Amino acid sequence: MKFYSLTEIAKMLGITRQTALNWVQRGWLRAGKFGRVWRVSEDDLKKFIEKAYANVQSSEIVKKLVEEIKQI
Repeated sequence: MKFYSLTEIAKMLGITRQTALNWVQRGWLRAGKFGRVWRVSEDDLKKFIEKAYANVQSSEIVKKLVEEIKQI
């Protein structure tokens, strides 16, 4: 199983390390601390991304529904 540091995740997702740490501290992104370094498993990262993508898709659906309702 592969593990990523918060710095690696930040680079992959185009965010700051602090944002990744905030997600961990809020419980949005599951991570474990090994020594002084936070690590996120590849599986947990995939689950986080899939959940975030699902939320984006559902908000797009909501936006479309709101637009359709406004036209009525």
